[in-house]
Amino acid sequence: MRRHLWVSTFTHRPSRIHEIGWGDADAPATLHPWLARSALTALNTARRTQPAEPTLWHEVFADQSFALATPSALGGDPAAVERGLFHDLALGRFEPVAAALADRFDEDHRAWIRLLDYLSSAPCRLLYEQSPQEAYTTLLGGVESTGRTVFAVATAKLLALLWLYNDPLTEHTRRWDGEIQECFNRLAHNSRLLDVSPLQQAAAAFA
Repeated sequence: MRRHLWVSTFTHRPSRIHEIGWGDADAPATLHPWLARSALTALNTARRTQPAEPTLWHEVFADQSFALATPSALGGDPAAVERGLFHDLALGRFEPVAAALADRFDEDHRAWIRLLDYLSSAPCRLLYEQSPQEAYTTLLGGVESTGRTVFAVATAKLLALLWLYNDPLTEHTRRWDGEIQECFNRLAHNSRLLDVSPLQQAAAAFA
């Protein structure tokens, strides 16, 4: 039981862009997907003793986000910043996380895809309350009409699509694949870097 159920030495249903971003690096040990889903469901359905109290989901991820947001944790540690963004996304803070991801777009596309893959693996509470399409509409409400750059809009769409796509509650469809592919192609077309092959490979993964 302990050897085969509690921790898996592989990533359950790895994303299609995992290898593009991470290469041949060994996947870290991860909690068994059944246990992970059970724990998240318990967090989502836990009752509050008072209506004004924060949900248990919020308490767990907020505490972790706060710990990573302290100056001592963030000082010179990019990994701590990325973990902080992960927990922010789990708390539903989609717009600031999408903005932070867009700010890094023109640094290194392979590293950017690695960060995108990591962030989009964050737990998503929206799907306990809405259908994937409804959740996508909620996340992207007003994004295209806020005067953002083309790649900032494409980044926000891509993060929303992959975040929902990676959840087992989302059904994978050709339409969903096509929208993800279009976002990667748009980003490749608008990139300021010469090497856009990681973006092209990511687009091809959803062809």
